[in-house]
Amino acid sequence: MGDLSGIIKQLITERDRINSAIATLESINSGNSSIGNFSSTPRKRTLSASARARIAAAQRARWAKVRLNKDHHSMSREQRDRMSKAQLKRYARERAAKG
Repeated sequence: MGDLSGIIKQLITERDRINSAIATLESINSGNSSIGNFSSTPRKRTLSASARARIAAAQRARWAKVRLNKDHHSMSREQRDRMSKAQLKRYARERAAKG
């Protein structure tokens, strides 16, 4: 039975340690510490109407600049014609090879 009293002492020690940890966590959760003041959902960031308008205007200006500098065709008309003729020649060779 001496063995049983040792086990009881260990359990009491463990209970005291757990109670201390619980008390610490409860004090953090009650707002006594800034560590525990987390909300489950992140706070939404809202912008004022004037801020949204400034951002929208800046984005429109960026896109206008992109459109202004964009060439509608990346190659000249002569280059496209040359490529087209070369492709027609390749097709003709393939048709001739097939018989």
